[in-house]
Parts: sequence; C-alpha cells; structure tokens
Amino acid sequence: MTIPLRRLPFLVQQIVIKQMCLKPIFLLTALSTKMSKIVFLALRLERISLTYNVNRSIEITRQVPDEHSLDLFHQSKQCLALEYKFFKLLKQDDVSTREVSTEEPLITNSIQTFWQFELETLMKFILHKFPNAILKLKFGTPDIEIFRNAMQMIKESKLITKVNVNEIKVEPCLSDLDAIWARTYNDFLRLVLDEGRCAERLHVYHIASDNFVYDINQPPFTFDEFCFTDAEWISKNHFLKLLLTCKSVRLLGVEYSNEDLVEILKGWQESSSLNALYMQRIDINDELDLETIMLQFPQARIVRCVRYPSDSPNRRNNDFFSKQCFEIQKLNGEQKLIICDVLYEIIITSHWEALEFEGEEGQNWQDVGEDGEDEEMDDEQ
Repeated sequence: MTIPLRRLPFLVQQIVIKQMCLKPIFLLTALSTKMSKIVFLALRLERISLTYNVNRSIEITRQVPDEHSLDLFHQSKQCLALEYKFFKLLKQDDVSTREVSTEEPLITNSIQTFWQFELETLMKFILHKFPNAILKLKFGTPDIEIFRNAMQMIKESKLITKVNVNEIKVEPCLSDLDAIWARTYNDFLRLVLDEGRCAERLHVYHIASDNFVYDINQPPFTFDEFCFTDAEWISKNHFLKLLLTCKSVRLLGVEYSNEDLVEILKGWQESSSLNALYMQRIDINDELDLETIMLQFPQARIVRCVRYPSDSPNRRNNDFFSKQCFEIQKLNGEQKLIICDVLYEIIITSHWEALEFEGEEGQNWQDVGEDGEDEEMDDEQ
C-alpha cells in the first residue's frame, strides 16, 4: 500500500526525507512551494554542499555515509539520441538521466542527470531551494565575461566559501596573438583577485604571466584561506599590505630574502590575523637561512619537538634538529608562532604546540650551548 508523503505527519515526513538519496530529494523541491519548504525544514541542519563548475556541471553532495552525489549537466544534442530513464523538472520536457556507480575508490559515486535548462538557470533554482548550502565555484577557463556573470549571480546570496580557479598555463611567446592572450589573462587574474573578495577561501591555481602586476594599494584581503600556486609576483610589500589580514596563506614559487621574512615576521608580531603561512621556495639552494633570520629575534626559543593539531590527518609529534625550528611571540604576548624550514618549504603556524625546547625561557637562543643532541638524533634515525 502506497501512502502519499504529504499525508504523513510532519515529523514522519522529516524522517522519510532524511532517508532519501539526493535525486528524489531534489525532485521533491520542484513539486510545489509547500513540498520545497518541507524538504528545507528536513535538511536545514544537514551540511549540503554545492560545487558549481561554471558552464560545465553542478554537483550536490551531503555528509551522509555511502551517499551518491548528484551531478547536473546541461542537455546537449549528443545526449538526445541516447536511451536513458526520464523525469521532469517543473514544466520542461522529459529529460534523460543515467545513474553511474563506480567502484574506483578515488572517484566519488554519482548520479548524473542531464537537463534542458541552462546551468545558470538550474543554479539559481538550487540556490533558492537550498539557501543554507555551502557553495564552491570552479572556473576552468580565463574568460572575463563568464567569471563576472557567475559572480554577479551569486554575490548577493553570500553563500560563497571557496572560489577555485583551475590552472591555466600561458606560454610566453613573441607573437601578437600570444601577447593578446597574455593581456587578457592578466585582466582575468586581476578580476579574480578583486571579485573573489566575497569568498571565505580563494584558491588560484593559475600560472601568472611574467608581466603580471597587481595594485599594492588595494584594500587588504580578509580570506580565511588564500592559496596561489604561482606567487612570484607577490612581493614583500604585497604581503605586508594585502595578506597579513588573512588567517591562512599558502604561496608556491615565492622568492623572499632573509630580510623580507624578517619584515613579515615583525609585521605579524605587531598586528596580524595570520595563523598559518606556508611558502614553497623555487630553489632549495637559495640564500634563505632560518638561523640568520632569527638573529633579529633574540627572545625566540629553539623548538625540538611539536605536536600537530587534533584535527590533523596524522595526529602525532614531530622532532626537529637544533635551530631548525623556532618559536616567537607577539609583542602583546597573546599568540605564539612556530617557524620551521623543511626542505623547500617555510612553515609559519600558530596551530602547532611546542612540546620540547632548547635552553631556558627568557634566554637568548644564541647563548644556548651545543649539547650533542643532533648527533643523538642522527643515531636514532
């Protein structure tokens, strides 16, 4: 015996909807305004994530074990001839769908659906039906108009948590055509940095052209997380004026000198929101030297062992050689920062907990004598 969902008591409706997978849930939101409200109330406390790969696909996921994601694609002419199951959304014609379940562990199981609506129209519909969702944006091409239109569509919703710009490599060339591409690309990158300010996290995987310049007099960034994979254009002054107000910064391909890092650390000591900084250098044989940098911070402490935070994938302790890791403190004494140099990466973070020090508190770290601990560590390893 089939019982209509609308006739069930409200609390029973909530339980039934929570047990459904995403495809029927999504279709329920299109039946009526009342049913859409019932779905919203049932899922208001669940973590719904929307990933909008602009002009390519929309992915809806939620944190439920073994749950398939729901992928939405625009209906192309090539799909019309294929035989799939059909269903309708609102007043549109029948739309083909196909379910894909893969056993590959690195690929998320998904239900793929094809729609005659443009993805932008679908995205507006989904944002309206899931107003509390967490939204991620992905842009695969450096198209200024596409980026501007997508940002305009969702800016007022204030749901953005991550703008993810895929890597686009522009090879420098002397031809006029390549010069036009580079010029357009630079304009696109500036637009991403300007318009991406409405996001909480901005990840830029583009490779910047050699002549890329960003105005240092722009307002400071306030991202929870800022990542740039080709950060050679980010000078010391860029960092001090734009990035000290972010919470976490990851830069790949930077070329800072010892003096640059000293100024960055002193800027953090005076006033900064920065909790973590990861800088990957281009050349391990450059002149950057942590011990030389720390000469400007005589009250720093040499750290020999740290503990990673509780939410780290590998909750464990990590040992360092003497003068490979230091701890400094803000001038107001409110926060401590750990600085270490590991291969190509300089890590500066307040998330680690120092467990073991060399020397006494308040002692100038340069006065700490050699005690043979390095040799002991070598023997243990």
